[in-house]
Amino acid sequence: MSSLTGTPLEWIYSVFGVSNDVQLCTKMTNIGLVYTIIVGLYSLLFPAPYGRYASSSFGPTINPKIAWMIQECMAFFCPIMIIIMTAGLQLENFANIVAIFLFTFHYFHRSFIYPFAMSSESKPAPILVALSAATFCVYNGLLQGIHLANVHDVEDSFYVYLGTVVFMIGMAINITHDRMLIALRKKSSGGEGEAKSSSSETEAKQRYKIPRGELFEYVSGANYLGEIIEWIALAFITRGYPQIIFALFSAVFLGIRALHHHRFYKNTFGSSYPQSRKAIIPFILRLSKR
Repeated sequence: MSSLTGTPLEWIYSVFGVSNDVQLCTKMTNIGLVYTIIVGLYSLLFPAPYGRYASSSFGPTINPKIAWMIQECMAFFCPIMIIIMTAGLQLENFANIVAIFLFTFHYFHRSFIYPFAMSSESKPAPILVALSAATFCVYNGLLQGIHLANVHDVEDSFYVYLGTVVFMIGMAINITHDRMLIALRKKSSGGEGEAKSSSSETEAKQRYKIPRGELFEYVSGANYLGEIIEWIALAFITRGYPQIIFALFSAVFLGIRALHHHRFYKNTFGSSYPQSRKAIIPFILRLSKR
């Protein structure tokens, strides 16, 4: 099946040197696997430069709400575009519809709900980083859309129903703990009458607070844990190569970011930070203070 033939996206076959959807999805996913390894190794040394790690050294910046909306909406619109522009042969299957719905539902929230809830005190996002994230979302959105709409037959089985429940639990965890962090940031930015200090550690203490409650009592990256659960659940539903590699990428990228957050909190708050709290996996993984 060559679903992009005769559409404005037909050029994608030439870019990847393939002639049909199966070859395209396999090649794009293989590239995604290599990308996961490269990003994982880089992220171990240098946290992705957005949020608390944003830096002016990466060039001009833009409002973080706008950046987040622009980059994330790519992963929402690309599958929708594939559904509209192609035959969507696999969309006769209920399970395929469920899988695409879950993927786009996550990114609808990320694109059009989450940005408006963000704190006005969030650090500006480097344009270069936002463009990089948007490129990834376009790439992944096209891959997931083509694969689930035209290539992979997701079996309507117990996996679909159990996986959907787990996905929604993961999304609820992600949203709940993101909102807790946003509320904490707004509370912190309300001003406590403390004088600004030249000490980066003191500034960090003024800008950030220790998150408490719910799963934050167990892990520093509770919001990331929720999203990791989402994509593992989607891979469980489809058992498709692109979804498995995307789940792997999410676990690597967000897991390592949670490690950096854990180290940040321990270095900033020292013994005040709960010593029993782990980085990303409850009761399992914790970094000692450096």
